[in-house]
Amino acid sequence: MRKRTPAKRRPADRRHGDRSPRRRATTRGPLRALVLALVTLLAGAATARDARATAYFGDLHAHSALSDDATNPPDAFFRVARDVAGLDFVVLSDHDVFLTGDEPEILKSTAASFNVPGKFLALSGEEWTHRWHMNVYFQRDDEAYCIGRSCPEAADFYAFYGPRVLAGEAAAHVNHPADIYKVNWDEIDDRITTSVEVWNTGSAGDNEPGFGNALWALRSGFRLGLVGVSDDHDSGRIPPLLGTGLTGCDLEALTRENLLAALRARRCWATNGRHIAVDLQVDGTPMGGALTATLGSPVHARVRVTATVPPVEIELLRNGNVVDRARCATTSCTLDTDARVDEPRTFLYARVTQNGDGRAWSSPVWVHGECPDGSACLGARLAAGGGTPADDCLTEFLLPATPAFGPYLRTQNRVRCTDGDPACDFGDQPGECVVRVGLCFGVRDRRLAGCTPALPDSFAVLQPEASTDRSTPDFQNRATLTAAYHAASAGGDLESCSALNEIRVPLGTRRLETESKSGSRVDRDALTVECLPARSNRRLPRVAGPASALVAAVAAHDRAPEAP
Repeated sequence: MRKRTPAKRRPADRRHGDRSPRRRATTRGPLRALVLALVTLLAGAATARDARATAYFGDLHAHSALSDDATNPPDAFFRVARDVAGLDFVVLSDHDVFLTGDEPEILKSTAASFNVPGKFLALSGEEWTHRWHMNVYFQRDDEAYCIGRSCPEAADFYAFYGPRVLAGEAAAHVNHPADIYKVNWDEIDDRITTSVEVWNTGSAGDNEPGFGNALWALRSGFRLGLVGVSDDHDSGRIPPLLGTGLTGCDLEALTRENLLAALRARRCWATNGRHIAVDLQVDGTPMGGALTATLGSPVHARVRVTATVPPVEIELLRNGNVVDRARCATTSCTLDTDARVDEPRTFLYARVTQNGDGRAWSSPVWVHGECPDGSACLGARLAAGGGTPADDCLTEFLLPATPAFGPYLRTQNRVRCTDGDPACDFGDQPGECVVRVGLCFGVRDRRLAGCTPALPDSFAVLQPEASTDRSTPDFQNRATLTAAYHAASAGGDLESCSALNEIRVPLGTRRLETESKSGSRVDRDALTVECLPARSNRRLPRVAGPASALVAAVAAHDRAPEAP
């Protein structure tokens, strides 16, 4: 059996090739000497930082024979992870429902015997395996497990493991969110499960797009890092699945403590098994961090990548939409660009592809968009929904900025979109519009001066009605609205908005109706969304970046204004 040699580790603060033009220096005399001294000082600081931080790669989700649906005993599992897959760290996360007798102790003691800080981290953990799945893994190997019937509900999982995560003794993430065991996002606590599997080789591979997957959760308002895993159940096969999904983390030293701290802080990234190193900073804030910016203002994003095979393409995404990209002929690639903050909740992340099938995703940086000078500037985009004026600001629908819904398409809590119009239809299925609508809670709305903002204690979706068919627009729209409230309410902040979520509307109309309560106050809001038939079979392309404004203008020219 031929051993795979791990890719050479690269400094976290990589000095990638900057493709931007450089001006010739014209500084002279003492001023030039001062500038050169400052540059030398900064370079020395960067060199010191490079020497401390290193990119390490590992697998956070895999199984041994302790899981009844898997093979290979724990000791053989760790040998394959270390010697064949060439991992820097690995989590053995066997299914809790299959662990019986002394098996939890076997798992923990075996992990402890293979763990060598600085060389190879072997972590003990478990996969909570009930209506959906979540992983938890530990800094020590003496942790008690809550397994099987002891922890049948997500609330039990969070109550048992949450204090340990918050105390810095463990970390946890959400597994394969929309595969066979589909996550109920209403019950997810992103303070505890701080990441989600954007790549899971054994479960559908790419878990970024689609209803209930990673991007959908981010748009709903959850703060989640992105991790990659293999979900290997048979590490004895040749070659093993272990390492075909990877999580990369920049660590000052390879220790369990550093690794779990980086995962809790959402500072790691995901790959589909390639040792692609990714670094994202937004106005100096690293992956997993948050900053505040004025709505309508730009923030500067820098993405630096060290790939394994050229050429390389980097995409910067804002709320799931590509805003800029860079292509490089070498394995070192940098994208420097500005992104405007258009939404109260904005998140930026990078997506990387390299020659062949290598892919990687950074974790996001979140930007809270504030109105200038503390003003209540969202009023023109809010649809209060028609509740009692004194309570109508508890919840309001957030509509896109122009040109998605022009003034004549947005009257009396009703919006219209034409099938195939790229200015407002973000789907590609004929006969259906996919429009974007968000929710804001505890809003200051100048039109509702008599309403005191408050975060709702409870929130219910009245329309669409409950459905058990996950494939239907009604099921998905209902889940989208509910998840947006759940994510926003977890922070406890007034004026908390989701990103714009995708609402599916077949030709005709769909009514969105919600009820929010805060103490004795009740706010019922309704929004009608209408999807008009396409005027032709031609679907205009959607173009990322500045060209999208031209597409929107062409689409607006094709529309005939309608009376309110």
